[in-house]
Amino acid sequence: MAEVNALTASEAVLNHFWDLAAVDETTRNTAAAALVQQLKTGQSEFEEQQRNGTASAEAGTVALPEDETPAMPATEAEGDEIPPAKRLELALSRCAPIMTYSLRRLARGLSSGRQGARQGFATALTMLISSCGPCLDAAGVMTLIEVVLDGANKGGDAKDRLLGKLFGISALLRSGMRLDTATASTCIATLLDIASRRSYLRESATAAVVQAVGTVERTVLAKLVSNGPESCESLAAVLASAPKDATAEMLLLCLVLWPRLAPSGASACKLLPPNTPCPPTKLLIKPSAVTHADLAPTAAGLFDRAYLTRILQPLLSTTSSHPRLHSLWEHLLGFLIPGYHLKTSGQHHSDDAAPLLPLPAAGGGAGGGAAAAAAAPAGIHLGHLEAVWGLVVEDGLMESSHERKYLGLALFQRLLPHVRAAHVPVLLSPAFCRTLLNSAKNPTTYLHASAKRCLERMTSFVERPEAETGVKMAVAAALQRLQLAGFGASPLAAGGGNKLAARLLSGLDGAGVHTFIVNTLQTFVAGEAAPAIGKDLLAVAAAAAEAVETEGQQALVASLAAAQAEAKAAADVVAVEASRANSVEQLLASLRFSSVPDEDRAAVIRFLATHAFFAIKDGAVLKTKVPELLQAAAMQSGPHPLTAPTRRLCAQRLVTLLGALSHPTVAKPAQIKPPKKLKDSATPAQVAAAAAAAEVASLVAAATAAAHAASAAAAAAVAQNPVVHLQDAVAFLHVIAKSKATEFAGQVPGSDDVMPVFGLLRDLETALAAQLTASTDARPASAAPRLPRVRALLPLVQLLQLHLLGDPIGFEGGLAIELTAIARDGFGVEGLAVVEAEDGEEGAGEWSVGRV
Repeated sequence: MAEVNALTASEAVLNHFWDLAAVDETTRNTAAAALVQQLKTGQSEFEEQQRNGTASAEAGTVALPEDETPAMPATEAEGDEIPPAKRLELALSRCAPIMTYSLRRLARGLSSGRQGARQGFATALTMLISSCGPCLDAAGVMTLIEVVLDGANKGGDAKDRLLGKLFGISALLRSGMRLDTATASTCIATLLDIASRRSYLRESATAAVVQAVGTVERTVLAKLVSNGPESCESLAAVLASAPKDATAEMLLLCLVLWPRLAPSGASACKLLPPNTPCPPTKLLIKPSAVTHADLAPTAAGLFDRAYLTRILQPLLSTTSSHPRLHSLWEHLLGFLIPGYHLKTSGQHHSDDAAPLLPLPAAGGGAGGGAAAAAAAPAGIHLGHLEAVWGLVVEDGLMESSHERKYLGLALFQRLLPHVRAAHVPVLLSPAFCRTLLNSAKNPTTYLHASAKRCLERMTSFVERPEAETGVKMAVAAALQRLQLAGFGASPLAAGGGNKLAARLLSGLDGAGVHTFIVNTLQTFVAGEAAPAIGKDLLAVAAAAAEAVETEGQQALVASLAAAQAEAKAAADVVAVEASRANSVEQLLASLRFSSVPDEDRAAVIRFLATHAFFAIKDGAVLKTKVPELLQAAAMQSGPHPLTAPTRRLCAQRLVTLLGALSHPTVAKPAQIKPPKKLKDSATPAQVAAAAAAAEVASLVAAATAAAHAASAAAAAAVAQNPVVHLQDAVAFLHVIAKSKATEFAGQVPGSDDVMPVFGLLRDLETALAAQLTASTDARPASAAPRLPRVRALLPLVQLLQLHLLGDPIGFEGGLAIELTAIARDGFGVEGLAVVEAEDGEEGAGEWSVGRV
């Protein structure tokens, strides 16, 4: 048959090509389907004519049988010797003339930037390849793309050619046509070359590589990553890349290929976590079928702090897809969030779209979110979240450019629907909240819209009727602690902070606060369970030791694994300390609400006092029902006993809390300036702006008044007796100190030297209290003028006892002696001890106590 070109092709076929470039998607799809149907009909007629010999009669040549059709070159060197035009002719030798013309034109159209040409031509090419039958194979399609879109990779047309190749290879991959080893190698090498030439094409080209790897068999992939003659050098180079030289797309490619790599290849890849089991193979084939339990062993290695530190630069470089969330994060979030569908095929979410796993109230809808949430009640692993958020977001993204800060805000919005109460203080970290505050208060900043959207989503999240009280309370406590609640003259008023604060404070009754405090206390006692990575390393060491021959090699492997296990154990201790520090901060923030019951406030004070100053003696048998002592015994015998930094934090926060409760303050209402009067010549736009400003000012004034009332109520709760909590705390410490099962937990050699001073201050407190509570008849007439001084000295003595237990090294013991003398000789307090200082080798500092 004669060759077909634009002059000889039928008008119906040419009209379809015009419609393929339409902006409307329906028009493009209709034209693609009609074109493919016509080409299939033309190809069938051509094949029928070949079988009947009519095609050879018209061409004046002898028809070649199907098995004698000119073949493509067997080797790459042989192919290089053939001119490109001849290679293309051989590749399309079985196609009808109209099919040949259409394939060429479709390939050329992939590099066109006119309207929707790339989308339409790629759609038609995909449909045509998938239905063309034996007349065209994958190698022929790659030849078509390479020859038609050949040209220099520099200059103004280079971008269009690279995009055309990317669309063309993607069409081949999505057609479902099988790839042999040579074609797969050429396809992957071309895609990686595209990724290396244009940064804005890296992610799309990597997604196509992932799809290409998913279409080949495991044996073919093994050949591609090997050092053999059929290997793909560019793919092998990616797997061998060092973390400092890697891009986000390289890391994503290694993580996606991980399930299909041989154990030796996975261990040699520097971008994969060491000593970590790979995820299941079905992760690449059908991600939605993978459960969170299947990914848990891999997640422990992925979110290890040492590994995250090593891959920090590739993670920070994910801003290349700004403002869209990079597909690398879609992949990692699948390991972090239970039920989150992994995205390994290059598909992405919109940042404004609903989360993949909404909570049941977030609106039903697609995907069975309620069922998925029920299947994963444990939620996000707290240790993993702390590692990712602390290293990547708090210390990385929030301390850099606007694009990186935007990425941090986007990750927060993606994680928000899945958080529990324990996760809130991790997400609302200081640097993140500082960025949120600065961006929300100033409408002219780059991140104002994103920060405002964060606040709106936080408001919607806590406004849900079925929102957990613990989560709502945790958000409110965190905002109070970070001074982001929008009270007073806070600049968050313009960004929605007052609305958020009002929604959080509404409905937080005493029962809700009590539940939150109880859960927080339980979280402190339990600590965050650390993954048993150390045991896994020892098991790996034992297996490795059996595999080697010499005793020296066995000892070396075992010692290295033991060292890694020791490092992991130290990291786990730090993680538990951070978790308990968050619990302490939440407790202190929750006590500032006016709805806190007095019983809960006293329980928190007793809890902090016990764990700050006392420990259970070894082998002691507890014969008490004091819950704080029972908790202390459980922690001391459990896997995560209290450490010295945690005890110091409890002591510091206890003193701060008692000082705040003893001196309640009332926030002053902010002074709202009245709006300026407009001139008579004001424009309608100015009048409207003034009205909007007045409305905002009224809302701010209302929120400020509510905050002032809440602060006044909280102050009034302790105004009747401002030192009652201090007295109760010290009295409780006296009870604990008398217990035979407890001992002082101070980090000082010879803690027995501290207890006499503590006893001296305790006796002084008892004598002062007796002086104040004595009846009028029992007091001498000269004692009445001294009562105000005695009343002022009593809380000072009580606070000194806390300071002594909290910082025994820095406490000046002579102060207790001097105060005792002042109370006895100056205030006439009876029943006090006579203390005489003794000179030691290093001067005064020892004393003897005698009772008068």
